[in-house]
Amino acid sequence: MNAEDDHNYVSSRNNNSNSDYNPNSDDLEINPQRPQNTDHDYLATSPNNINYAESGDNIDEAVRPANEVQSNINLDVNVQENNNVPNINEPTSSSSLSTPTGHVKKRKRLSLASPNANTPKVKANTSDIDLDEEDGITCPICLEHWEMSGEHRLVSLKCGHLFGNSCIRRWLNESSKQSGHKLCPQCKTKATYKDIRCLYAKRLRAIDRSEEYSLREKVKQEECLILNLKTELSTYKLSVSLATKKIESLEADNNRLKEILRKGGVVNSSSNYSSNNVRCLPTYKLFLDRNIEICKESGCRVMINADKNSSLIVSQKSSQSLFPGYGVRFIDTQTFRTSNFLHTSAKLVRDISLNFSQHVLATASMEIKTKIYDIRTRHLTMMLSASDNSLSWACAMDYSEREHFIYIGGNLGSTFIYDMRFPSAVLDEIKNEGDCSPVINVCPIPANKYFPNAGFVVCKLRSVWFHEYESSDGTVKSTRFDIEGPFISMKYDDRNDTLLISARNNARYTCARYILGKLEKIDETPVFNTIVSFYGSKASPVMTRSTQIGLTENTLVAGYLQDVKMLALFDEKRSQRIHSMPVSEIVYDICAIYGSDPYLAALTETKCRIYKLTSTS
Repeated sequence: MNAEDDHNYVSSRNNNSNSDYNPNSDDLEINPQRPQNTDHDYLATSPNNINYAESGDNIDEAVRPANEVQSNINLDVNVQENNNVPNINEPTSSSSLSTPTGHVKKRKRLSLASPNANTPKVKANTSDIDLDEEDGITCPICLEHWEMSGEHRLVSLKCGHLFGNSCIRRWLNESSKQSGHKLCPQCKTKATYKDIRCLYAKRLRAIDRSEEYSLREKVKQEECLILNLKTELSTYKLSVSLATKKIESLEADNNRLKEILRKGGVVNSSSNYSSNNVRCLPTYKLFLDRNIEICKESGCRVMINADKNSSLIVSQKSSQSLFPGYGVRFIDTQTFRTSNFLHTSAKLVRDISLNFSQHVLATASMEIKTKIYDIRTRHLTMMLSASDNSLSWACAMDYSEREHFIYIGGNLGSTFIYDMRFPSAVLDEIKNEGDCSPVINVCPIPANKYFPNAGFVVCKLRSVWFHEYESSDGTVKSTRFDIEGPFISMKYDDRNDTLLISARNNARYTCARYILGKLEKIDETPVFNTIVSFYGSKASPVMTRSTQIGLTENTLVAGYLQDVKMLALFDEKRSQRIHSMPVSEIVYDICAIYGSDPYLAALTETKCRIYKLTSTS
């Protein structure tokens, strides 16, 4: 092939590209498998000899020598590969891309945006977008769109996967023939024709938010960690504050001793120790006043003092054969005589709560429903059940502005808040992160200088939480107290604003503890300020309740020592045990009775022991 032939060939290719160009023609492909160095190979012996005038312009090179044409012609091909789909850019007059010398890349067939256009344009790569759009609207068996009616309507199996009706029926039939089992084509779960359910949806698309949920979980964990660190920091600050006060007290005592030594050992009345004031406080002792038989069969567990109604409410097993189960017995605190019996449940009563302003009584009886009665008529007024169908272990009613609120603690660790005026809906469900142990006691805390919007304390088997109302709309902020468990009971005394927490022995503490303290705030974080801790029995196999007796200048704590079978009385000011009474039966609950003379009621399996509290100078 000479120069003139080269010139005629290039001109003929240009004329053909302008007149009869077909974008779908196989002529756009260059086959690298074809033999080289032949006259009919479109000058493919060298890439520099190839020129495709894709822009459609006329080539006015007829009069130029063939070797000059060969040196100036470039290959204007721009091939981009994205996800194995070739794209071609619009050619420009100033830029070109040459293939490496020695071989020619194979050009794939391209789909053009407009076949009538002079310049072929390739549609943008939308494979990912198309896949996303197709996801959720096509049958995974036939890859065709499902329909809203007809044979290929949208259906699902019990495992939740979606198919076309005709496709899944055909699949189940073939699966039964081949393997003898009808299986879901995606998860291989056993399925039958009865499991096919028709769905009514025009379009379905599942959004993958696993990463979002994972990040939210991490954020929640970080928030819990920050809250725990804040609580721990506040506890340390409280410990430092208490240590500082103790140091100041010791320094004051040291200064008094120095003053006494300087005066020759003569003690003035003005330099008496503060401990002398403690010695001047009266000492209390217990004397058994009477022993009231509640029932002949064992079943007594809890009791509560209704001082405004002058009655003591005690749980017991029903002695009536017509009404088997459990209920509560009313005892007159003026004469200590038993009166009416109220049947409440078929199971053991675990907790009792009273609301004097509303004249209602609530009982938690290890059942799904918590029952509320009118104490004036002894009639059942409503029943409340937890949303997670947990058993009711604890109940408590709030004070003052939230007197219609009732708190129910379940055995799965959640605390439910109800408004008795609207018992059909749960106001809030509170779950504590990291602890799903049962709730054993709930104590509402009235508003004070630290907590203007009030709150409530939840005692669980493994942890103690304070939930503070941040505003009147019911928003709750939860804080875990830094106290080691496991716990037995909790009781709040509104007379002295003190909280008593009873804990079992653990690896650190070899004896059971009765922890008396107050709720305070440090750096906007609620803390439990421990006033004094008393140590009880070395073993506590049975869950028993302790109590506190609020006096004018002192607070007494009463608890049952299971290892030595003694009813012990502790003094807060003296920080020691002041009296003990032997009790052969297990005392499950203890309750203070206030009147002209203070009494202490101790509940056993079948009896209620009444102790009179006497003081000596």
